[in-house]
Amino acid sequence: MIAPIPAPDVVTEQGGSVRSGYLWLAATSGALGGLLFGYDWVVIGGAKPFYEIYFHLTSPSLQGWAMSCALIGCLIGALTSGGLSDRLGRKRLLTLAAIVFAVSSLGTGVATHFDAFVAWRILGGYGEHPAPSSLAIPRSEDFVDRGAGRHRTSDEPVHHLGQ
Repeated sequence: MIAPIPAPDVVTEQGGSVRSGYLWLAATSGALGGLLFGYDWVVIGGAKPFYEIYFHLTSPSLQGWAMSCALIGCLIGALTSGGLSDRLGRKRLLTLAAIVFAVSSLGTGVATHFDAFVAWRILGGYGEHPAPSSLAIPRSEDFVDRGAGRHRTSDEPVHHLGQ
């Protein structure tokens, strides 16, 4: 494990510190990744009656696959986001993830065949996952001496707020 490098706080005129502001921004960004994950599940759940009729999904197994197929993308995202983060850097990875998620959202919305719908959902799951996993690293490193648990656990409640 790599130990965090301590950085001095620069106190601003308002009495806060620049580093503290950065840490809150990082924690908030990671929490928004959790919000996105929860929000996606609520949206697809609300759309369920409509896409089941549109794609003529009558079997419970196909209905379940339509709801849960994005988890395959999340799994692939979890397995690959660490290596991609090392190779591309966190900022580029998060930008790429945002683009992938936006494109997959559009693709899911315009899919005319069930197979295309599933493929776009899997890609969307992949686009969702790098945000929370990539941002967990700087949050856990940066908050070592400032209540890491308080900031790190901001992810969990926001998943539920998204739902």
